[in-house]
Amino acid sequence: MDHPSCGGLPRGIPFHLLEEITNGFSEERELGSGAFGKVYMVWLF
Repeated sequence: MDHPSCGGLPRGIPFHLLEEITNGFSEERELGSGAFGKVYMVWLF
């Protein structure tokens, strides 16, 4: 079963929202890093 928000192209997320949901890009939310940058844990509903 496809959910409408899961299909198609990824949505653009404004920088201010990324900053908010990562708690200011805090180390507590950081999962790891690699060649393309850091990866953060967030919950989007």
